[in-house]
Amino acid sequence: MEGGMWVALTQCLLHDGKVNDGSYFAVDTNYPEGSVTNPQDPTLSYHTPWATIMPTYQGVWKCLSRGFFARGFREEVVTGYSETSDAVQGGGKLMESLSEPIPDAVGDYFPVGPFELSCQGLGASACRDGLDWGYAMWNPESDLGDVEEWEQTQWGLIQLARTAKPNTAGHGKYRGGSGWEGVYTVMGSEDVSLYNLSLPDVTWTTSGMAGGYPGATKYSVRAHDTDLAKRTVTDEPYPVGDPRPDEGSFEELIEGDVTRTHRGMFWPEEFDNYDLLHYKMGGGPGFGDPLERPPEKLAEDVEGDIYTPDVAEEVYGVVGDYDEANREFTVDEDATAERREEIREERAAESVTFEEFYEAERERVQGGDFNDGVQWMYEGVFEMSEAWAERFRDFWDLPEGFAP
Repeated sequence: MEGGMWVALTQCLLHDGKVNDGSYFAVDTNYPEGSVTNPQDPTLSYHTPWATIMPTYQGVWKCLSRGFFARGFREEVVTGYSETSDAVQGGGKLMESLSEPIPDAVGDYFPVGPFELSCQGLGASACRDGLDWGYAMWNPESDLGDVEEWEQTQWGLIQLARTAKPNTAGHGKYRGGSGWEGVYTVMGSEDVSLYNLSLPDVTWTTSGMAGGYPGATKYSVRAHDTDLAKRTVTDEPYPVGDPRPDEGSFEELIEGDVTRTHRGMFWPEEFDNYDLLHYKMGGGPGFGDPLERPPEKLAEDVEGDIYTPDVAEEVYGVVGDYDEANREFTVDEDATAERREEIREERAAESVTFEEFYEAERERVQGGDFNDGVQWMYEGVFEMSEAWAERFRDFWDLPEGFAP
């Protein structure tokens, strides 16, 4: 947590600060025993501490950004970031079939753990879009690395493609930075085991700001017992991405046992030669109302594979014609104005006042209408901090002694 704190502070508050003992000893921190930041439980796994650190400091950045905005420093606002997940990991052994190009490595184990994950989408600020596929919270000097360089260490894992991942960027007047996707296949190897570490999986660890949306959630696709070998000989197309997961675009271009789940994480699986693994990096959250994004910006987004035309219309209300062959999106200004007005009317019809929302949520809180995960969280926090519990009761106007 200490390392994560200074990584965060030197990016969002102390841009010219030095992380040394002078700074460290001047700051008091409190990580309560029993909390997720200081479990004090030897039975728990501690091998992925950044899985806790990255979501935690989303909250820190959000609080600082609200302060920056309140003081007028719009350019200092950062809505958040995509965590460095969808990390493909594992390994395998090279077979004799690769003895000619890599003669000294046959039978040796090769590891899989590329730091491509260091290039995520950064969230928007209050005056500009986020950075596309070029940011990691723990190292702002991100570098995707060349495919050929990774293949020199991950000998049996061949990368078929890298490309922009549509619809990963969080929506907003200023959109979040986009994520990207890739496809691996196994070649000339045996005893290959791969898995995906994904965070936060089926939900988000941060929202957008001022009406902006979070980035897309994770999912996973992989294919076993495929016909990729035949396709490479007959020049048939094969998957180089999954641009439309809702339409099964990956499955259309491969025959085999395809597994598609809404969870990005999966535990180690055996992969044989010509099996496929799709993975993707996330987008950052957006800032502001999507309906305030200029239509010409949406044209650039569609032409750059940031968003698909249907999302441009459904979320941003921008209507137009897309010439996919020439990558040209022509905005229909009249239809766009009409669609945006429709969306505003739909919002008005579905909206409630804050007072109505507060009362409805207060009834849920007082009645203990929580799912198991939220119930467990509140029980733990109430047990650890009476001060926090009292602030919670005050906010929701709950009786003294209330506990979930």
